[in-house]
Amino acid sequence: GKIYPPKEPASVFGSGYPAKIESGKEVRIEIDLLKGPGEFAKYLASALSNPTQKLAASLASSANPGEAGQKVVYKVYSKDCDKKEFRPVLHLVFGNTE
Repeated sequence: GKIYPPKEPASVFGSGYPAKIESGKEVRIEIDLLKGPGEFAKYLASALSNPTQKLAASLASSANPGEAGQKVVYKVYSKDCDKKEFRPVLHLVFGNTE
């Protein structure tokens, strides 16, 4: 089946796009989860307060490649990619990093 994220703004925790794309090299997409219309801090606190609750998130795009063409399509590999260097890595940074 097809899985779509909810369309409500509250389901969006942040947004981002690659600053630089070079063929064959790692692509970074930085997303500040506290800058979206959704309330990630509350979502995270709820997940941390209940040991049986799971925290889940997904990447989605609002770009329509049918309208904008292939230039808006990014390939994000899964954890199962045979090339380890292309597997996604999630880094959560808490607090001030300066």
